[in-house]
Amino acid sequence: RASREKRFGMTLEAYCANRDEHVAKLRNTIAPLRAVLAEQAFIGGARATFADYTVFGAFQWARCVSATRLLAEDDAVHAWRGRMLGLFDGLAGGAKGYPA
Repeated sequence: RASREKRFGMTLEAYCANRDEHVAKLRNTIAPLRAVLAEQAFIGGARATFADYTVFGAFQWARCVSATRLLAEDDAVHAWRGRMLGLFDGLAGGAKGYPA
């Protein structure tokens, strides 16, 4: 907690008070990812590659620690995350976490 509050320059409660702004900023930031995934199933094309797993790790971490919905259901990134959660008989989807 102390290290995060030092980094943000405020309490975690104050930082989270602007949650909607942060989510909107994230959604804008991932626009290039969204554009790729609107054209193909995975970052790597037809199959998941190292790039998919690397990016997915951040989304999986967020899903496991927070109930905040980062992605709209009609977002191509949301659909991609669902595909990633389903790989390997749903291994990642079976991890404890909040609904995707």
